[in-house]
Amino acid sequence: MEALLRASRGETPEETPRAVVVDTGTEEMKAGFASFDRGTGFISIDEVKALCYALGLRVKRKEVRAMLAKKGKGDAENIDFREFQNLFRERVEQRTVKDSDEDVFRLLDVESKGRVNAANLTQVCQEMGEDLEEEDIREMVDETARYRAESFRLEDYRRLIRLRDKDLVEG
Repeated sequence: MEALLRASRGETPEETPRAVVVDTGTEEMKAGFASFDRGTGFISIDEVKALCYALGLRVKRKEVRAMLAKKGKGDAENIDFREFQNLFRERVEQRTVKDSDEDVFRLLDVESKGRVNAANLTQVCQEMGEDLEEEDIREMVDETARYRAESFRLEDYRRLIRLRDKDLVEG
């Protein structure tokens, strides 16, 4: 909760690193690739499509072909892990960050209404053993909600996190 409060104020604690650390999903990609690999070190384009689906990415075979063509491998029938990682790392990272934001927001949205208000934050703080003043909680909601009265939605939360992450990278 303290981190959300600091982020709403635009503050960065001294002990916080100045770089944004994001789980790239490399281990998840490796494990998924290994489940399709039959010991050759390669998987087929159809398996790439299935693996992407398993990783939460929606791609079409034609899209995979186009991506390979950009890399000069348009007629390849199989790719190795390094090629797969180069093609899909960014998408997996984006998915990971988006999912993480949604998970945190769902924890804060205790009423499952798609909105978080001061009462929700107070309840979460109490459950986590955090002792924040009502004024601090109100400030967090006001800064995050910005253009909405009394509560904030997922997109408001994401905006605040993007601003915080931008400040960490630039700072």
